[in-house]
Amino acid sequence: MTRGDLYEIPDGPPDPSPAMPSFDFATMGHGGVPLVIDNGSGACRAGWATEQDPRLEFDSIVAKYRNRKVSAGPILLVGRNVHSDPMAKSSIRSAFDNGVVTNFDAMEGILDYVFTMLGCVDDKLDQPIVMTEAVCTPYSSRRNMSELLFECYNIPSVSYGIDSVWSYYKNTGSLSTDGLVIGSGTVASHIIPIYDARAHTEHCKRINLGGQSMEEYLLKLLQLKYPAFPMKITEWQSQNLIQHYAYVAEDYEKELSCYLTADNLSHKDITVQFPFPMPSVDERTEEDIQRATERRREQAKKMQEVSAKKRQEKVELRAKELEGFSEIRDSKDELDADEFAARLKEAGFKDERDLEDTIASVQQDVTRAQNKELGIEPEEKEAPTFPLADIPNDELTDEQKQEKRKQVLLRASHEARERARVEREKEKVRQDELAKQDEDRRLNHFDEWLADLKAQRDGVIARVEDRRTHRKELNDRRSHASQVRMRNIADLAATETTNSTGNKRRRRGDQDDEFGAEDADWNIYRDISKEEEADEDEEDEAELEKYNRRLALYAPDYLASLDRNSRSKIENTTMYRFTDGCEEAILEKSAMPQKPDNATIIARAAREYQLHLNVERIRVPEIIFRPGLIGLDQAGLLETIDGILRQTGNRMSLINNVFVTGGGFSGVTGILERLQRDIQSIAPTGTPITVRRAVDPLRDAWRGAALWSMNEAEAFKASCITRQDYLEHGGEYLREHGMSNRYNQMQTTAFAVVAILAAFAAADSAKSNSAFKTDVSNYVLDDSSYSYCNPGYPSAQSYAPLPGAKLELVQAVVRHGDRTPVNYIPNDDSTWNCNEIEEETYLHGTGESEKNTTGSFRQVIAIPKWNQKYGFSNKIWKGSCEEGELTDHGKRQHNILGTQLRAIYVDKLGYLPKELNSTDEVYLRTTYIWRTKNSAESLLGALWPKRGIAPKDAILLHTYPKRIETMYGNTDMCPQINTIMAQLVASDGYQKFLRDQGPLMAKLSDIMDVHGSSWKEGWDGYFDVLNARQCHGFKLPCKHIDGVQNSTQCASAADVAQVTHNANYEWAYKYRDSPQAQNLTRLYIGSFVGTLRDQMQDRIAGHTGSLKLALYSAHDSTVWPLLSVLDAGDRQSLWPPYASNLIFELWKQQNGSRVVRVIFNGEVLNLRNAWCDMNACPVEKFFKHIDAFIPSDIANECSN
Repeated sequence: MTRGDLYEIPDGPPDPSPAMPSFDFATMGHGGVPLVIDNGSGACRAGWATEQDPRLEFDSIVAKYRNRKVSAGPILLVGRNVHSDPMAKSSIRSAFDNGVVTNFDAMEGILDYVFTMLGCVDDKLDQPIVMTEAVCTPYSSRRNMSELLFECYNIPSVSYGIDSVWSYYKNTGSLSTDGLVIGSGTVASHIIPIYDARAHTEHCKRINLGGQSMEEYLLKLLQLKYPAFPMKITEWQSQNLIQHYAYVAEDYEKELSCYLTADNLSHKDITVQFPFPMPSVDERTEEDIQRATERRREQAKKMQEVSAKKRQEKVELRAKELEGFSEIRDSKDELDADEFAARLKEAGFKDERDLEDTIASVQQDVTRAQNKELGIEPEEKEAPTFPLADIPNDELTDEQKQEKRKQVLLRASHEARERARVEREKEKVRQDELAKQDEDRRLNHFDEWLADLKAQRDGVIARVEDRRTHRKELNDRRSHASQVRMRNIADLAATETTNSTGNKRRRRGDQDDEFGAEDADWNIYRDISKEEEADEDEEDEAELEKYNRRLALYAPDYLASLDRNSRSKIENTTMYRFTDGCEEAILEKSAMPQKPDNATIIARAAREYQLHLNVERIRVPEIIFRPGLIGLDQAGLLETIDGILRQTGNRMSLINNVFVTGGGFSGVTGILERLQRDIQSIAPTGTPITVRRAVDPLRDAWRGAALWSMNEAEAFKASCITRQDYLEHGGEYLREHGMSNRYNQMQTTAFAVVAILAAFAAADSAKSNSAFKTDVSNYVLDDSSYSYCNPGYPSAQSYAPLPGAKLELVQAVVRHGDRTPVNYIPNDDSTWNCNEIEEETYLHGTGESEKNTTGSFRQVIAIPKWNQKYGFSNKIWKGSCEEGELTDHGKRQHNILGTQLRAIYVDKLGYLPKELNSTDEVYLRTTYIWRTKNSAESLLGALWPKRGIAPKDAILLHTYPKRIETMYGNTDMCPQINTIMAQLVASDGYQKFLRDQGPLMAKLSDIMDVHGSSWKEGWDGYFDVLNARQCHGFKLPCKHIDGVQNSTQCASAADVAQVTHNANYEWAYKYRDSPQAQNLTRLYIGSFVGTLRDQMQDRIAGHTGSLKLALYSAHDSTVWPLLSVLDAGDRQSLWPPYASNLIFELWKQQNGSRVVRVIFNGEVLNLRNAWCDMNACPVEKFFKHIDAFIPSDIANECSN
């Protein structure tokens, strides 16, 4: 394989050039030039608004520590300077937590550095500040930031804005152009729609993924891929690799499937070389080696001469000793016995025999040395004799018997050595003969000889492999080899005998079993042994090495081919390509004897410090589109964009100008092309789509803020929070402008969902000590697909008819649209509008409550002066709405729903007519409550637009009187509902739930000043008030604290999250999870379920005439029980949003069978227990399931 690119990664970032302080602060301040600070969680940029680029740019980290060798006081380092002193490493801190400023000690250090480097030496700043803040910044963070700026630095004013929106302004010049801003930061990414010349943060979405997420993910992948890598990979190195080599795949699945092929790896695999220690190698040239060899030869020669000289001196010394010993021996004749003995003792001898032995030994040494010097071969030793060994003991004395025993042992040893010598000589002769024959065969029959040599080598390899396989099988107790071993052990244990048993057997006269008589008997112990046959392995390795040496001499190509095949087998594995890319495989034991040169040694040392980037290049940035890759339970970028488009009424102008900025994912190669392709898949055909990147994603936010503060001076001045504002309204106060967050907008949909998610996560993590301890399912909200304020709508783009089937009936059960709260809370100063949209009505009432709609009108609510006098003015809202009335936004929601239904059933399927000329094709039913009628009117007005109000064309509006209504639980008709409900409420688990949440209910009742008994019956009233206010951007209810000036107690986002959780639990427990749930649901909604079933059955039987669409406009108390009947999944069984739509489609297939499709808020219904496929459920199975919820005798069941 061809090797890919090699990238030598540095140890760390280059040392930053020292920032020089400025000295023109006073000049800038005198001119009132704003000081712009892009306060990002990854980097901070600061400078004057009149300049092109920021003067300061540094990492948003500080280190405050002590180093007494340098300074007596604490030392503060900012930015990359924190890495200049090793002692500062443990003190590095960031001012941010998850993208929000929380550590204001560190923030103060950053601002100190900014103002110092810009030349400010006074205690007061005269320049206005323009500063970025996080999207939907918590009030506490802004409060602390404003307090720091006004109290610590005495600034005159500050204006806050969103960095990504300012970057959009820099690249477009204004906010007049609609667009969708994707701001990717260090820890999170935000998608913000821009229209009506401002950023709509109420529709903003946050994905908890940023540049840091990619760095951490790449580190984890590399740690798993190379667990034994000898170096620690730093976050900076991970970031460096992402910047250089990561890219977004246009089609991730397709590219991933073929990424590890050889052709792809050759140009996509990146070898990353880390610094490595240079191995010690012989760097000498051939001439150097020859000279060294010659020197060693000369040194050896000199050593031999020195050794010969020393040997000669030793021989001479021994000769002199021999003369002295001979003189002592000769003196025996001249001395008497005592004198001779004394002389022997003086010379160190025991006796005369000791002297004779020493003389003989010295004489032998001298003679041997002299013969060696003269080149005389040593005489062969005479064979030793053992004269006493064969003489009977009775003929020997005691001393001779002792000597005989020695001679017997010596003779046995001598004979053994002789036999071994003879065997060695015979073996040598045999080996010489074999070598001669082998050489003859090689010379005369080379091919046969080579084939035999290969076969012998293969036999050795086979033996080694067999032993390896056998050892591997022994580790598996279920393998055949392991079972045979266990049987052998059992057999040995059964036949094993103790000493006592053996003695008894001998006493009985039992014969021996003769085990061990043959050598093969002992193989049983080797069979049961699990120890490695080390000696056999060593012998085979030596033999294999011998064969390899011979083949290297006479068939080197054969060994080379073996090595190539071995390498190819390794290189063709997916795991090797994944970890080693295109590198040549290194064989543990190559067939060809190797003598690596210096280059090979260095290359192998370098490979130990190499990483290979291949699939990680596309897998790491893919997490923004598939957060599930890292276990993040959030929607991806495309799904989030789709959710925003739905919430904003499918404004296609947004995707005509998709703008990507920030330091996270925006710089990754290929992200623009991927976004273009993906957005095209969710947009209507022919919709123009433009995706572009900021000119400078990192610095355009600062430049945009600077440009805005200078070019739009009046808007900038109006957006500044002055010291007076700070003192009057508090630190959390914000003056809004087009690029800022919304003040008191913490209750908007997007923020509320994020707050709910955060609150639920906190509740789950602290479940053991939280107030909410009820044993029920936790409802996880998906911020991209769930919004209480807006539903999901069916989409003609994604809708697909059932193949080969015919649509016969559509039943649509919809909830009314956005409305005012059903209950009014005292002293509410919010303004609600319900009459800004004029309706074109064409409905005709029928039945007991028969009415004709009055056409277009505007409702005006006036308060008589005498009512104001008596305090009635605080009992109704401002604006044109009554309690529980459909708002203008609610009408728009059903307009959108009608438009989408027309796109599907009229334009795409041709099922419904383009113009409704026959009202028999439509059946319409609403409840007696007017908001359901108005919702149906808005929906039908968009489904068949511009129809007149002529009586002949009027659609009949069917309503039931309140006392016999079946589209929700009718307690008047069925008092048994109240009885079951009372039993549920009285249950121990539910009472514990009420006790746990009692303090929260009491707190909210006090804040909202509602204390009636109806409020204490459940959480739906609180849920209704708080979420309706959220949907309209109104502030949460607050109450003035008596006796404390300028102090209020307000409901918090966490309170709203808990209320939402409680309300979801109440409904799910009552209608789905409790033991009485099925019975209660039967009585509550079963009659209406029967209506839907009967209508389907009539359509199948052909009794419905030309009916095609049955529209039921009802309430959340209709939709939710229906979802419980169908056992919808947790995500789809949350409180139904305004304008929720549950659609039943009856299809007839080619074989005549019928199936039911169920769609909820634009998605095929997902079930908790998959009792049927809701995309095509056989009608018999569907009826069987819902029949369990249809009362057979409603009157009897309701009375018992």
